[in-house]
Amino acid sequence: MNLRDREGDPRDLLRAEGVEFDTYGRANQAQRFGVDELAQLAGLPQHDTPRQFHRPRSHRNDSLDDRFVEQLTDLQDARVVAATVAVIEAWAGLGGRALYGSGGETSCFLMARGKEHELGNIWPAAIYPSGKFELVFQHLSVRPPFDAITLREQFRQRLNKLPGVNIAAAKLALRPGFSLEVLADASAREALVEHLAWFYQQAVRQAS
Repeated sequence: MNLRDREGDPRDLLRAEGVEFDTYGRANQAQRFGVDELAQLAGLPQHDTPRQFHRPRSHRNDSLDDRFVEQLTDLQDARVVAATVAVIEAWAGLGGRALYGSGGETSCFLMARGKEHELGNIWPAAIYPSGKFELVFQHLSVRPPFDAITLREQFRQRLNKLPGVNIAAAKLALRPGFSLEVLADASAREALVEHLAWFYQQAVRQAS
């Protein structure tokens, strides 16, 4: 039976399932699922976890992975490029490190712990030169201490304070994200670094 076969307004049924609508009857954009997220829900294989990545960023003043920067520069404007690099540098300053992808699009994973750690690896986000800052709630759900949904929810709420970011609670088991354009705003970028610092402290504190 589909929605049209049922009595009443289909939107009422969707509201009962937690879907939000605006005054024009349009569903909340933040609650919509993209192709990648639908694939995650369907349990299709995912191939972009850090085990496939290499070259951790050193704690010296070495440059970022050349290919990542080249792709980022090709696909984004100068403001976004500078802001993205600044976030990665800030992450390194917190004690984290970056791992870079070997695929066609060179992604950057912000690692708080490596796979050699007794609790395993953990990372809050992946950055894609095509323009996405991806939050990896799906992977966090099986990595302490963020296997506790209360911590993932706290992280989500922190991120939602950023201008232009609205991650639905329904995506806590997925890998939602926001545009790298958000990072071009200095105040938003500083707030994001604060939230990443909180994440790092939680991950390291659990490990100590």
